Amino acid sequence: CKLELVNLFQKEQFDEAYAAINPTHSVPTLVHGRYTLYESAAIVRYLSLSKDKRVLGYPTDHKQKALVNQHISWSHNHIKESINLYLNEKLWKPLKSLKKDSEAEEKALANLKDNINILEKTLNGRTSLVGDSLTLCDIVIAEELINLELVDFDFDEYVNIQQWLFFIKQNLSCWEKVHQFFNQVYLPTIQSALK
Repeated sequence: CKLELVNLFQKEQFDEAYAAINPTHSVPTLVHGRYTLYESAAIVRYLSLSKDKRVLGYPTDHKQKALVNQHISWSHNHIKESINLYLNEKLWKPLKSLKKDSEAEEKALANLKDNINILEKTLNGRTSLVGDSLTLCDIVIAEELINLELVDFDFDEYVNIQQWLFFIKQNLSCWEKVHQFFNQVYLPTIQSALK
């Protein structure tokens, strides 16, 4: 497994070499041998079906697989959607100098908190959503929540989520490397643009 960062600020996703493997110019993109796949949901589903035992966190037990798939689907339909709606109101509209809609922002925040409360209750002191070790669903949902750092979302009342995210960051050896660009470039750039 080799990780290659694509600098969106420098528009590397439009480079000829990248466009050759991903004509949509989006991230992420997975290249597995001669097979190329883009769109994160498709990549996660592909990894979940892999026979490769090195794929992190996809159980062999059918009931646990079903639970992992359930959490991934729930995340895609609820967590991701509510985060995107909230960030659109709180972050992207102001950055694009579009008129802010306070009512829409409040509604998006309430929806987001409803979904985060479900996750908080589901975790209930656990370090993973399914079984005793990290699975793909933990990583998928954590990745969505990281986007809330762009707006300094307050997780203080969500103790289970805080502990779970800490556990993921400490136990996933590639976490820092994967998020290096986000932490060192993307996050500070977005936050300074909001000031």
